[in-house]
Amino acid sequence: MTRHPFPLIKNELKELLNKGWMTHDAMWFYHCLEEFGIEKTNRINLADIKSMSAIEIKRYQKALGLEKVDTFDEFKHF
Repeated sequence: MTRHPFPLIKNELKELLNKGWMTHDAMWFYHCLEEFGIEKTNRINLADIKSMSAIEIKRYQKALGLEKVDTFDEFKHF
């Protein structure tokens, strides 16, 4: 029997990678908490979210085919 070189189907691969990333994120937070305490960890996490949000919104816009969102109603729909 010949084994496929990469036996995971696309959705299984996506799930495996997502679980790995989620575990990495949780471990990053835990180790920051242990090293720096909750106040500094929260400040770092909020800075990360602020930096990441600009990137993520562009990804969502691209995925949904939206060039830009100008009004609150467009944002609400988005």
